[in-house]
Amino acid sequence: MPTGDPNPPDRQLSRWSWSVQRAAARKRARQRRLRLSRGSGAALLALGIGLPLPLVYEFTIGDQQARDQAAQVTAGVERGWSQAAAASKPSAAPASPSAVPTPTAVPSPTATAAHGLTATGSYPQHYAEGQAFAVLHVPAIGLDTAIAEGTDTTTVLDHGLIGHYSGAQETAFPWQGLGNFALAAHRTTHGAPFNRLAELKPGDEAVVETAEEFFVYAFTGGIPQVATGDVGVLAPIPAGSGFTAPGRYLTLTTCTPEYSSAGRLIRFGQLVKVVPRSAQPTGIPGL
Repeated sequence: MPTGDPNPPDRQLSRWSWSVQRAAARKRARQRRLRLSRGSGAALLALGIGLPLPLVYEFTIGDQQARDQAAQVTAGVERGWSQAAAASKPSAAPASPSAVPTPTAVPSPTATAAHGLTATGSYPQHYAEGQAFAVLHVPAIGLDTAIAEGTDTTTVLDHGLIGHYSGAQETAFPWQGLGNFALAAHRTTHGAPFNRLAELKPGDEAVVETAEEFFVYAFTGGIPQVATGDVGVLAPIPAGSGFTAPGRYLTLTTCTPEYSSAGRLIRFGQLVKVVPRSAQPTGIPGL
């Protein structure tokens, strides 16, 4: 929690009413510094050791283009949700505050397994390859990027998006009763949404935003490196996570070491609550 809060408690402002703007400004500054360092570094490498021009492009112009594409997709998804909500809004007077739903706390994995807890929203069973259906927010690393179906590089990951493991490596969706919602994204180049994944620590939060609900996860730990073919981390109870019972989990994967694809860096999280959009009209919920 930041110190020196500029908003006195008696103003009763949401943590997101001031911190989101400040975090966004920091994020833009980091991105500018990152683009400058990547651009200058790639140029020096090209001049000094004859780096192939396609690789220089990948680290500079191509990287920024992917970031811009992802931003456009993310904005488009959220705009579509807003338009759909406005179109379905009844003309009657808004409900009284007492009628607004409250966040739904998710019980322990054992209780989840016993009662088959599911989200209240209505979701399709499948999405087309490359279709964006959610947004992943990770405040600790300034991440706000759309999630699309599939982990194919040419249709999803190379456009700066986060991919949901599908097909032969199908993993669960957040709104399903039990399972592991596993995602992948680039760590370097192509927008690099998971560039700072290694910085995440237990207790940090991730929020998966959908058209109807927010799924709030708490990170519990991770694995510095697994083999590229180690699909155990995608299992319903992800291998190496420390989880021992069925539950509702989040697994983030990306290449490691940085600038290499020799292995995969892993971070695990566990669902702690589901918040209806009606209970969170602005910003995103916290833990």
